[in-house]
Amino acid sequence: MNIKLSTLTLLVSASAIAQQTSITLQDIWYSGKFRSEYVYGLRSMNDGEHYTAMARSADGPAVVKYAYATGEPIDTLVRASAVTGVASFDDYAFSADEKQLLLKTETESIYRYSTREFNTIYNLETGELKSLATDTKQRYATFSPQGDRIAYVKKNNLFMTDLATGKETRLTTDGEFNRIINGATDWVYEEEFAIAQGFFWSPDGKHIAFLRFDESEVVEFNMPVFGADLYPQDYRFKYPKAGEANSVVELKVYNVETGETNTVASTQGDAVEYIPRVKWVNDGELVFQQLNRHQSKLEIVKYNVAGGAAKTVYEENSDTYIDVIDGWQLIGKELLITSERSGFNHVYGVNVNNGSVRAITSGDYDVTAFYGADEKHVYYQSAEVSPMSRQVYRMGINGKNKQTLTEYIGWNDADFSAGMKYFINRFSDANNPGGYELRNASGKSIRTLKDNERLKNTLADEMLATKEFIKIPSENGIELNGWMMKPTGFDDRKQYPVLLCIYGGPGSQQVTDQWGGANYLWHQH
Repeated sequence: MNIKLSTLTLLVSASAIAQQTSITLQDIWYSGKFRSEYVYGLRSMNDGEHYTAMARSADGPAVVKYAYATGEPIDTLVRASAVTGVASFDDYAFSADEKQLLLKTETESIYRYSTREFNTIYNLETGELKSLATDTKQRYATFSPQGDRIAYVKKNNLFMTDLATGKETRLTTDGEFNRIINGATDWVYEEEFAIAQGFFWSPDGKHIAFLRFDESEVVEFNMPVFGADLYPQDYRFKYPKAGEANSVVELKVYNVETGETNTVASTQGDAVEYIPRVKWVNDGELVFQQLNRHQSKLEIVKYNVAGGAAKTVYEENSDTYIDVIDGWQLIGKELLITSERSGFNHVYGVNVNNGSVRAITSGDYDVTAFYGADEKHVYYQSAEVSPMSRQVYRMGINGKNKQTLTEYIGWNDADFSAGMKYFINRFSDANNPGGYELRNASGKSIRTLKDNERLKNTLADEMLATKEFIKIPSENGIELNGWMMKPTGFDDRKQYPVLLCIYGGPGSQQVTDQWGGANYLWHQH
């Protein structure tokens, strides 16, 4: 369903391919021969000086604490083999005070991002274990900011457990498969807006904002699902095709102290079709985005929980299409957002009191990721050098003094520490798997974390074709970027058959100076 192959590849006859490389499909997807090195389960810790990552060994997974400054391991916070009752775990999450870990086990995928799993709370100070609602798997279990409660979804209802007493409270009662979803999102929001969790704790832990989806009028789709059984099972789910009814969505706020629930916004009617993003800006105020069905009008609305008042603080209109805003952060009275309002995607500051808007970055290029900001700088990735490459930058929050933080020619991405003091730079190019490097906020290289040396040596033993970038002219004079792989021993006096692979989905750039992993190796095969 999500096959995204590259733009242009030249292949020759089977005999020539056999002379070119010995790469097999088993090598690519099964044996691990060409597996890249990764930094798994990376989490920045509160002090901004340390981070944690998952380490895997024959003894099972562990969560290891590292120092940013040296990259050296400081402590193993938890090891599955040393914890009675947890044979393994698939992922983990800290409480806000970093005294507890939520360990996720027996994780089961649902759609692209959504999962359900069992969750166990591990107290790092006492070693105590608590299982969470063991009668069925949960979805999106999340600590309250105070670490005293956990909210989660099961059977399409939103629940909360008090960790001191173990008491479970059911916050909604009308959840039903293929009809009502509370605290999680429907297929459309997950697939098209990349949001699966649909509830959000307030900073003081006194409220939970959540989305309620009424799928009653959405038409069902069915398909066979193949698993371990001899015959496939018929799976039915709500799937609106173009022009058909979407879910009616309500944004609600639950009061943890009183048990009351209030409705903040609804897509009932013609003006608003989607509520794709929700964020608390302080204890008593949240902001959310809403879009019409054509996605040609976007509004950011601020809602005051105590007074129940809603105010639109930002509005954007387009003759074509507006994408949902992923990068947004409150600094003082300004909400930092990204927008294509100039024709290119850039960072802006929106005053949440008077709605005034100012540009922080500008130019004929796109900001492709907004990492966050501190009091002095914003940190982002952009395609300023070339549409096919990426670099990481920081800009003064006043829109001045831009600085390039990465130097690898090709593709760079970043994971920043809390407080933006350090970042881990993932880098690669079209023919090189690259690696991971630790840098500080001013771009100084501190150390290499992963260099993929084993994979590079393995690739060097193969007779690989080189991915070359090309320009393709069009009738209107605009040159399109493409890439081509010619077989080893290519003779430009001969004609060869061509395999042309295109994926045309929005936001899925295929011509990039970036390591392509399994797809790259498949083209080599």
